[in-house]
Formats: sequence, C-alpha cells, structure tokens
Amino acid sequence: MRNYKQFYVLLDKQPGLSQYESKDELKKELVYSVSNGRTESLQKLSNKEFYKLIGLMKEPNKQANSEMDKLRKRVIAAIFGYFKIREQEVDINYVKAVAVRAAGSGVSNFNAITKSSLTAIYNQFLKYQKVAENLKNEEAIIDMDASLLALSGIEISVTAKGEA
Repeated sequence: MRNYKQFYVLLDKQPGLSQYESKDELKKELVYSVSNGRTESLQKLSNKEFYKLIGLMKEPNKQANSEMDKLRKRVIAAIFGYFKIREQEVDINYVKAVAVRAAGSGVSNFNAITKSSLTAIYNQFLKYQKVAENLKNEEAIIDMDASLLALSGIEISVTAKGEA
C-alpha cells in the first residue's frame, strides 16, 4: 500500500519549493522526472517508481539537516573562539545560550535557530573575534611600550579619553 501522506509531507519539505507557483507544479515535475517522462500523475507511477521517488525526496532533507548541523557547529566554534581570545572559560550550554540570545526573541532553543540567523550569528562572532584579537594585540603593544619606557627611566600614565 502506497503512503501518499508521506509523499505530501516530504513534498512540503523539499528545498526550492518556493521557486514553484504551487506544490502541484513541483509534484508534477518530480513525478515526470522519476517516470522518465512517462507521466505527471502520482497514481500512474509504478510501485518501484513511487518508492524510488520517496527515497529521492528523503535525500535532500538529510543533506539539509547535515548542512544545518555543520552551520550549528560553526556557530559554536565561533562563539567558543571569541571567548577563548577573551581568555574566558565557558561551557557548551553557555555558548548555546549566547547563540539563542543573539538569535533574538521568539527563539528558545538552539536547534530552533533558523539558517539565516545561524549564518548572521556566525559572521558576527567572527567579527567579534577580530575586534577582540586587535584589542588584545593593542594592549600587548601598550604593555610592551610601557615596559620599554620604564626601562629607559621614563614614567608614563595612561588614562582613558575624557579622564583628567
């Protein structure tokens, strides 16, 4: 017995669905393709063709999930990298919570963060890493300059802008 419900559930999850005017248009194209141009009707597919189509439709979802997993791991690595530069020790739960807060309201779970939000968070934390690294390097240069001046007997006082 064919499971048409499974077909339509998978059809809703197909990448690129929004490129079609309707789900029916995508359905016809998929059926036409798997039947080698014989039909556009789901009912007219042989059992072998139907189950081949179901298998093919499951594959992009596995790839999409794999892509999302890679993106999640990149976000985790970028956030960990930022805290490493700042010499702050954090755990995975803290990093996930930071990502959820960065995703904004409406997101309460790390795995519920959308692809576009994950990409934005990843890019933002790469920028944060660069800024933190530059600040760390500038602090090191200031410390080195102060040490060299102290060795030459010159005392300096570093104050922030606006301070007297």
